[in-house]
Amino acid sequence: MSALADSGPGSEDGSTFPDTRVRITPEAQDFVQEKGGAVMLRSTLKHGCCGGRVELVKADLGEPRPAHAFRRVEMEGIVLFAEEGLLTDLGQPVTIGLDRFMGLRSLFVSGTDTRM
Repeated sequence: MSALADSGPGSEDGSTFPDTRVRITPEAQDFVQEKGGAVMLRSTLKHGCCGGRVELVKADLGEPRPAHAFRRVEMEGIVLFAEEGLLTDLGQPVTIGLDRFMGLRSLFVSGTDTRM
């Protein structure tokens, strides 16, 4: 698993995004490279059917528009765009992984708490 962590560049099992607290699995890293090499982390609100809402962290392929609200971090063939202040607010490392279902692939973020 690659790490975007304060631990510095490189690791046994992947690459490191410097000065951040995000890890990316090798499978997710390959998927991002295959789809253009950019991934963004952002917060999003999900609303319940009967009221209420929850804030989640989401990983999306591509570059944000506008990019001024995101921090850009580069790593061996991948560019991470993290929503400004998101990683500080989380206060803990997160992992970007790859889901597979019936031939479909999508990114997910684990290691975060939902906020209501």
